[in-house]
Amino acid sequence: MRKILSSEPMKFLNGGVILKIFSFGLNFILADLLALDLELTYIFVLFCDLILGFFINRYFVFNKTKTRKNSQTLTMFFIAGLSFRAMNYFIYIAILNYFKLYLLIAQLIATLIVLVLKFFVYRKIFN
Repeated sequence: MRKILSSEPMKFLNGGVILKIFSFGLNFILADLLALDLELTYIFVLFCDLILGFFINRYFVFNKTKTRKNSQTLTMFFIAGLSFRAMNYFIYIAILNYFKLYLLIAQLIATLIVLVLKFFVYRKIFN
């Protein structure tokens, strides 16, 4: 059981849960409580998510092997991360516009859609 909990997929999910609690909380505060623009707020939330995500993945999830320099890993992560955030953003906006769901439900659905792909790409970047 301990081996399963310390596996990369589980650490990725655990780190992701921490990251998403932060992202959902920030999105809720900015968009719902402060009534800021949904689309602009979500861009800011995704940017914060990207920065924090690098540190979580680098030092918590994929910390066993460090075959690349930090600058090379950071560059690859940001390129992939920006791509994933763009996918997430467009899915989020589509869900809000077409299905008229509550913003946190839309964020959850968009996040789940890109989750699996992110794991495999980030694993390749950090290992």
